[in-house]
Amino acid sequence: MPKSKITAILGPTNTGKTFSAIKKLLSFKNGVIGFPLRLLARENYNFIKNEVGDDKVALITGEEKIIPEGAKYFLCTVESIPESRSFDFIAIDEVQLAADYERGYLFTEKILNKNGKIETLFLGSNSMQKVLKKIYPDIVIKKQPRFSRLSYCGYKNLSRLPKRSAVIAFSQADVYEIANKIKQAHGGVSVIMGALSPDVRNAQVKLFEDGKVDHIVATDAIGLGLNLKIKNIFFSSLIKFDGFKKRFLTYDEISQIAGRAGRFKDDGLFGTTGRLKSMNDELIKFIENHNFTDLNQIFWRNSKLNFQSPNDLVRSLTKKSEKNYLREKLNASDYKFLKIMLNDSLVKKKVYSQINLKKMWELCGIPDYSHDLEDFHSRFLRRLLFYLIKSPFKIPKLWIESEIKKIKKKTTKIPQLNFKISQVRKWSFLSYKSNWIEKNKDLQKKIKKVESNLSIILHNQLTSQFVGETDYNDYGKKNQNQTKLVYLIKSKIKFGTKEIGEIHGFHFKINSEFKNHNTYNNRILKKYLQSFSADIFLDFLRSNYKEFSFNIDGSLIWRNHIVAKFTKGNEITKPKIKVMSDIYFKNFDTKICLKIKQYFDYLVNKNFDFISKIDSFKKPSKFMRAVIYSIVENLGHCKRKNIDEFFLKISKEEFLFLKKIGLETGTSFYFFETRDKRLKQMLLNIFFSFNEVSFFEKDFYALKRGIDKNKINYFEKIGFYRLSIKKSKYLVNLEYFEKLLKRIYFHRKKNKSNFISKNKFETEIKANPKLSFF
Repeated sequence: MPKSKITAILGPTNTGKTFSAIKKLLSFKNGVIGFPLRLLARENYNFIKNEVGDDKVALITGEEKIIPEGAKYFLCTVESIPESRSFDFIAIDEVQLAADYERGYLFTEKILNKNGKIETLFLGSNSMQKVLKKIYPDIVIKKQPRFSRLSYCGYKNLSRLPKRSAVIAFSQADVYEIANKIKQAHGGVSVIMGALSPDVRNAQVKLFEDGKVDHIVATDAIGLGLNLKIKNIFFSSLIKFDGFKKRFLTYDEISQIAGRAGRFKDDGLFGTTGRLKSMNDELIKFIENHNFTDLNQIFWRNSKLNFQSPNDLVRSLTKKSEKNYLREKLNASDYKFLKIMLNDSLVKKKVYSQINLKKMWELCGIPDYSHDLEDFHSRFLRRLLFYLIKSPFKIPKLWIESEIKKIKKKTTKIPQLNFKISQVRKWSFLSYKSNWIEKNKDLQKKIKKVESNLSIILHNQLTSQFVGETDYNDYGKKNQNQTKLVYLIKSKIKFGTKEIGEIHGFHFKINSEFKNHNTYNNRILKKYLQSFSADIFLDFLRSNYKEFSFNIDGSLIWRNHIVAKFTKGNEITKPKIKVMSDIYFKNFDTKICLKIKQYFDYLVNKNFDFISKIDSFKKPSKFMRAVIYSIVENLGHCKRKNIDEFFLKISKEEFLFLKKIGLETGTSFYFFETRDKRLKQMLLNIFFSFNEVSFFEKDFYALKRGIDKNKINYFEKIGFYRLSIKKSKYLVNLEYFEKLLKRIYFHRKKNKSNFISKNKFETEIKANPKLSFF
């Protein structure tokens, strides 16, 4: 029996358990608290830093270690509580998670083996009382009642959710789907998931805490103590995927999440929304009365491991406990990867020494934050192992840098950003292994910078997609009752009651009369314009792509004003972007440019998706490369006679691939269907400097006279060719022409006489199959 005092504070959510633990921690000379989430560890680390100073507080999670030399108080994830240090005071939060199938054995190991020299404190649900009594018969248990009431409020449609509500979803896809629906109904929503980096999570929380949005969509991670000013919790489902199968949440899990509603003395409400129409009466009473289900067993795994041989290690990991309240943990993630590695004959030969076996076991503990396929993660571990068991026994710097470079590759897609951040977490975890990596502190700095940059982009993307649009045109109206001197109403700038200028995109056009004769007022105006520019910039970031358009000269138009221009780049589908802004917007140019790049990528993917598909074909023949080059050069088409000699020599596999991705074989052309012909015209116009001033909007044009030879190249590149039918001459779009011929051929083949010409051109084509391009 340990000599230290063993205590527990048990009760439902919102009882002040964590606050009590922090207060007690600070009453000792040193101590540690283990939390279930790195976000919680970080949140409380920041709180205690403000209380006692940076130099006295340490933070340790799997991916982050901040340990000042004189640190007294440690805030950790439970798994990261230091084994090599002893503390006067140790607290473990949410101890009921010892019954969690996935991570429970890690909590149990700390509950059993990590005690404070003076006091050990367990925090959690009343459900742990029996088990804690069995482990520590002399434990002193304090019951703490909830500060506020919880009440069931029934079903609420997503469009009718009250303010200060959180909706709980159990998959990333559901989170985003629900967030989109709430945005449409309420104008904006924060998104919170356990996989988010601390920076992104805090930025998303701040939107809610500052009142910029009134709704949150979150995963069940919100139930583990994240402190938010939530009035209402709504469940969209009671089923989750736990890593192995879909299952119903237990009553205790649902109660834990519902308990996040209400804060301190403010009462909370819980209910259902989306596809979940109701809860049963038994569950409602269980939550409202703060009931709990006694736990009789918690998960356990032997921590005294034998490294004499691989078989000894496996046997020690699968040893059963003599205690009936300890349930053996089977198939934990690290054990699963150990078995995979030992099934590899080459690996097994290398790990018969204890040193190498210990290294492999330590590697198996690297979390698979990305939730890759088992084969992918095991291959990653295998590669690390072979680096670490042969001289120089380090992970090569060049390989690390190449992996980081892949992660740094820019993207603005939210799922890809989430995946990249999960990859960063893996390398962040590795960066603290000083015995594996040379100059590991340099890697830590690089990783921190990469995660920070990705977090900024992800937060901006989440905000752009899920935070509602605000109309800066009404900015002045909202403030007219206040003592403001300058207003922006619609596009007009007013100083008092006098109109002094206009906003044109990212330019403030101030009347010269005002600028030249009001030196003092100009200083006042400057401050207001800086504020207006920030609002306009945010409004631009939140704009829907439907609000953008472009001219043939590459001008990008937003709300009837030119805000940027596409200019010639190194590749036809990669133009440069020049933001048209004045001094008030210059600080925002980078992010404005990023938004425009996202819009442009959206247009290219929508209109020229064949380009990315073509790139996916591995090892094309020289004939295939010739075909591809000729078609892509004109953004999707080419005369048959120009490339038939190559096309007829491509392989059957290459032919089927081109057909699969949409290549059409016409009478005179090979082509991909174009959704927006204007985009093609604009890109060709700026890349080849054709200096055209208007789009070709019609499918054909009758030619009354000859065409300037310099323009023929432009017409043909955008898909318009000169066609001669007897004495008539036309400029015709090839896609329209080929589809027309198909219609005519179909009617002739079926002997149908109901072909209806839409114009004189179609009549002439039908009547005169003999035609020629010139």
